[in-house]
Amino acid sequence: MGQKLDSRRTLPPDDSSIVVDAEGFSLICEGEAVYRVDWQRVHQIAGYTRFRDLKPELCLAFAFSRRQRDQVVVHNDVPGWDRLCAALAVSFPGADPDWRSKAAHDVDAPESYAPVGSVVPIFTVNPTIVWAK
Repeated sequence: MGQKLDSRRTLPPDDSSIVVDAEGFSLICEGEAVYRVDWQRVHQIAGYTRFRDLKPELCLAFAFSRRQRDQVVVHNDVPGWDRLCAALAVSFPGADPDWRSKAAHDVDAPESYAPVGSVVPIFTVNPTIVWAK
């Protein structure tokens, strides 16, 4: 049986990838779609930096309602990330074009995030709304 998305859909499975199409994207793991995001269902997109194992990850959280469990999160280390980011401008014309700079953390200054990088559970900073209905 393949590895599945965590129950809160906030950590993509290891070795997963993002496959984008005109209607949305799928999170694929071991050749199987573990989650599907249809653009029309998205209520809000948030960007932020998440620290895991002292390493910053730029993330996008796609929310389908105001409930935290109704979301899926992907990060910049997942193959397909660049294509997903390019699709945002086309699929969500009102999306903040500067969201990356607002959500990113200064990776050139690792001493600035070392104190929070070891926090368990995962620590996030610089949340920004990329797009909302």
